[in-house]
Order: sequence, then C-alpha cells, then structure tokens
Amino acid sequence: MCRVQPPPLPTSYLPPLPRARLVEHLEDQTNTIWAAARLIGKELYEHVSSVALKLYSTAAAYAESRGVILADTKFEFGLVASSSSSDSGTPKFTLEDGTPAEVILVDEVLTPDSSRFWPQEKYEAGRSQPSFDKQYLRNWLTASGFKKGLEAGLEGSGGWTIADSVVQGTQERYEEAWKRLSGEKSESESGDGEKRGEKSGGER
Repeated sequence: MCRVQPPPLPTSYLPPLPRARLVEHLEDQTNTIWAAARLIGKELYEHVSSVALKLYSTAAAYAESRGVILADTKFEFGLVASSSSSDSGTPKFTLEDGTPAEVILVDEVLTPDSSRFWPQEKYEAGRSQPSFDKQYLRNWLTASGFKKGLEAGLEGSGGWTIADSVVQGTQERYEEAWKRLSGEKSESESGDGEKRGEKSGGER
C-alpha cells in the first residue's frame, strides 16, 4: 500500500504503508521506506514506488486541469502469477513458491474514499482545507467521540447513528468531486439514480 502526497511540498513523496501477514512485523516501522524495502525486497519496492508516483503525477495533473488539488491518494498493489516471458523491460518478480509473478494495481483507485480532493479556488496554506472526500465524515465522527476501539459505539449508546444531514453532506461532496473531475452531472441531478432505483425496485 502506498500513499502519495503532493505540493506545496517541493516534490511528491511516498510514505509506504505495507501490509504484512503478521502485524508485529510492522510495529514501530510502518511508515519507513527502510521497513517496506526490507519487507518486500528493494527491487519490488522501487518498482512499486515508481509506478505509484507516475500514477499520482498523471492523476494530479488531470485533477489540476479540472480545478481540483489531489492532496493525497492511496494505491494498493499485489503480485499475481504470470506465465509471461516477454522482454518488455518490466522487472521480473516471483511468488513465495518461486512462480513468476507480475505487479498489479488492486482495490479502489482515486476515489473520495482513498484520496483527498481540494478545490483549488479555496486553497489556503496553513489551515484545514475544504474537501470533496470522506474527511467531512471523519471530522464528524471524531467530533462525536469516535475512535479506534469504539466501533460498537459509546457505552450504552447501542452503536453509531450518522445524522441524515451528515449523510447528505457526504453525498454532496462526493458528487461535487465527480462533477468537477468528469465534467458530467451527478446521478441525482440527471435523474439516472432515481430511474435505476425504480428499475431495481420493480425487479424485486
């Protein structure tokens, strides 16, 4: 797992967040390049890092052209068995059993759940930025007392209930990200969402 962060730093950088089978491997060293390279191997780490930074640079340039700052994002990579023997210049890797493998990009990519999108016109250095992503929901959860270990809710609360206004606010921010980046109307504005819901309801 890699998280890439952007300017106003002089250059983008990548603090790795490797996922190991045993959590103890990562205690005290989760965010270090040294730990990631040691865990997966220097060559694989350098390859994944290069790919992640290229992906970020491409996406950030596009977002900027749409008036959006891609403040940071997360990419997850994996290895899958490969029978390819091409000499494309791509580094060759192997699985634990020695099977030839290739690197693949997995999970969600460049979504409001895995990224931070900031409006360019409202950016001000030195303060918390308005955003079109899950930070709005995270802020609400934090203000409501949520923290690790309280996933089942505060004592005696019976769980967490997200206010309708917060759900709507989160949806609006996600839709704004979609509109800005795609140049298209959201489903709620175009009516496609309602039509899809009606169709789904009729099929039940």
